[in-house]
Amino acid sequence: MRNWIPGAIATCRFELFRSFSLHRLGVMAVLMLFPPGILWLLLVGAANRMAGAEIIKYVLFVMIFLVALVTLLSLLLWATPVVAGELEGKTWSFIAMRPGGRIANFLGKFLTSALVSFSIAFVALTLCTLIANASGTLGNEQAAWGKWAKLCIIFSIASVAYSAVLSAIGTLFIKRAMVVGAAFLLAWEGMLSLVPAVVSRLTMSYHLRRLGEIWLGWFLPDSKIEYELLFGKPGPVWMHISAISLVALIGLLVGLFVIVNRQYISGEE
Repeated sequence: MRNWIPGAIATCRFELFRSFSLHRLGVMAVLMLFPPGILWLLLVGAANRMAGAEIIKYVLFVMIFLVALVTLLSLLLWATPVVAGELEGKTWSFIAMRPGGRIANFLGKFLTSALVSFSIAFVALTLCTLIANASGTLGNEQAAWGKWAKLCIIFSIASVAYSAVLSAIGTLFIKRAMVVGAAFLLAWEGMLSLVPAVVSRLTMSYHLRRLGEIWLGWFLPDSKIEYELLFGKPGPVWMHISAISLVALIGLLVGLFVIVNRQYISGEE
């Protein structure tokens, strides 16, 4: 047990240094620049169209949607190969033989994916806020950066929670971990979270959306009255944070249990 934390930190440090390769830096740069690039194009287009006022009204929603998209894409790239990456690199046998190696590797890669995804979200959010603030679409400067700070908190929670769940998926499905992770995000976290029933409360995106509603005000394109008729009032903040934390904890426990008890066979074996 005493090897878990130092091993996890060492794994996280190694994976972060490995992320500074030219290929990975290129991927991170594309993900960071995609939301502000699309937002800038929308604002430039809105200035030249009669429907510009309608587009500008939903700038905050567009920001959140685009940054959430690249955050989830980064998690699919960094969290799901928690075991597959070691098997492909033929280093799994070494990790499995070390005392506490499996747990340290899992926790270290979980931390890495959470840090990388939040870093991407942080830079994208900052650039989006600068662009939106320059156009005056988020209110005054103080209001704009206040929303930025609250969004940073929301995306930090989302990065940790989704990293835990997608890392667990990476221990269950080896060759198709990214595909299963994408299906989980689209079906469970996407479509199911929009179902006006109790089952939507089992998704993390529902609780993250309600946190945004509480901290940022109304930002969704739907009517607030109709939305609350279907889903009810948002409820207290602690309830949503507790629900997200519970799902993240379950994801971590499942991932740890599977990675410790499952026998992974490499191609050579």
